[in-house]
Amino acid sequence: MQKIYAAGYPLGKFLSDDLKFTDGIVSSLKGLEDNTNQITITAALNPGNSGVPVVNENGEVVGVAVSGLAKDLTEGINFAIKSETVKTFLKSNKIKPSSSFYSKKLDSDDLLENPYGMVEAYCDTVGIPFIKRALSWEPGARDEVSWWDGGSFHEDLRNSDGLKPQKCNYVEVNDLPDRVKEIYDIVMPHYEHLYAHRLIVSTI
Repeated sequence: MQKIYAAGYPLGKFLSDDLKFTDGIVSSLKGLEDNTNQITITAALNPGNSGVPVVNENGEVVGVAVSGLAKDLTEGINFAIKSETVKTFLKSNKIKPSSSFYSKKLDSDDLLENPYGMVEAYCDTVGIPFIKRALSWEPGARDEVSWWDGGSFHEDLRNSDGLKPQKCNYVEVNDLPDRVKEIYDIVMPHYEHLYAHRLIVSTI
């Protein structure tokens, strides 16, 4: 059972002009009368919710709210058009759907090891053109950058000429100060969750 959220303006300004959210689960992968283009959700939908995105806990759109059964007869039986059905409709009408900028995450290690492949894949994911020449430049100071002369980072940047594959360097967690270890233990589960949903580029 997938947790989902729906937003909208139920009953319009009769309630208020604030965006409102409801939550629930995907209770079935089919809609009314075995409609395979829909999913059944338990999130509350009312007039004013039609056409709003239904998203999962990763912020990914899984459907578009469309209807529900009469509230005096049922409870928690509402429907959303599947995101894949929406994509097919858009493509058939020569509209290229673009994914959310936040639907896929770039892992820094992947970017270091395969900068061109990762940037190209990300551009394709969010629906913007990949410009290969943007990943290389002439070394030297640039007017649009505020340089700080006290650190190696800016010096390395000033001497660089583009994004190139680099070897990842790691430190041993056991060698870190105790305070850093505590922070590591706190953030690691969140990193692992994001890592599981990272953008992956095929090497085949």
